[in-house]
Amino acid sequence: MRPSGQKRVVLRDMSIRPVTRKRNQGTLEMHANGLRYTSKSEPIDILFSNIRNAFYQPCKNEVVIALHFHLKNPILIDKKLVKDVQFYREVGEVQTDLAQVRGRGEREEAEREQTERRLKKKFHQEFENFYRTIEEELGQRIMFEVPYEKLAFPGPAFVLVLADVERVHFERVSFRTRNFDIVFIFKDYKRPVHHVGAIPNKHLEMIKQWLDSCEFRYTQGPLTLQWKMIMKEITTKPQEFLDNGGWSFLDEDDPDQSGEDSEDQESEFEVSEDELDEAEESTEEEFDDSELELGDEESEEEYEEDSDEEGEDWDDLEEQARADDDEEEFAVVSAEYRHMGEEFL
Repeated sequence: MRPSGQKRVVLRDMSIRPVTRKRNQGTLEMHANGLRYTSKSEPIDILFSNIRNAFYQPCKNEVVIALHFHLKNPILIDKKLVKDVQFYREVGEVQTDLAQVRGRGEREEAEREQTERRLKKKFHQEFENFYRTIEEELGQRIMFEVPYEKLAFPGPAFVLVLADVERVHFERVSFRTRNFDIVFIFKDYKRPVHHVGAIPNKHLEMIKQWLDSCEFRYTQGPLTLQWKMIMKEITTKPQEFLDNGGWSFLDEDDPDQSGEDSEDQESEFEVSEDELDEAEESTEEEFDDSELELGDEESEEEYEEDSDEEGEDWDDLEEQARADDDEEEFAVVSAEYRHMGEEFL
């Protein structure tokens, strides 16, 4: 049922995610109490009262323009319960055939770009009119948000409400790795943590700054933790978890933690064998370096003892000094060339 005295508010040629089996395009129409998506398959209804978050993604740098709805309670689509539904329309070419591009002339390419710009402008007007009409009809009950591109990073698509999250932990944060993982720990400890993996390291500081701006607590560590075991331990023994400092074991730089406590916590929760092997290799390298330094000191001491025991006359000492000067000049020149080589690598 449409709002009384109002024209039909509709978006045509829309596709839906999650994708249905028939993959048909349909029509998204606004009604008094919700949205209805109609295609050759069964209609899909979304009540306004069931929408928790609404998003509008323009097509400035994207090939699709979309409206995304994160629901309070799941609905049935194609015999599956889902809490995220997206309606979208393709604007540009998803895939470009290089043979076709080479075959096009400059004039045809310019006409295609003009047509795509006109379509983007048209679609923007249609989508903005659609979601603004919803906002006007519902007041403050539903407000559409636009994703902030500067905070984007590659990863799987998901919607997570920060109000449901207690803290964030960064895993595999190390100069040895190119990627890191994010773990979102919810306030409801019975809810499994949400894990986002393989995020490039260049996005780490940007995400930390955003969490700081939200005054949100986060920690980081070099290893991957067994979260299923951790959450089970917390839910079965909550008082013991609080008595032992709560989440303080996630703070790798906590000055109040003793070495013995950290070792006990690591043995309890750290399960990555590959990372333990890396740690062992790094300790072996440090031990080798210390042996080399000790070896150099011992050789110097032996040289001094030998020089004291063996007496030499003045002529031999002067020849030895001239030879040492020549060697030092050669060493300095070699070091300068080596330094120049490093600069041009």
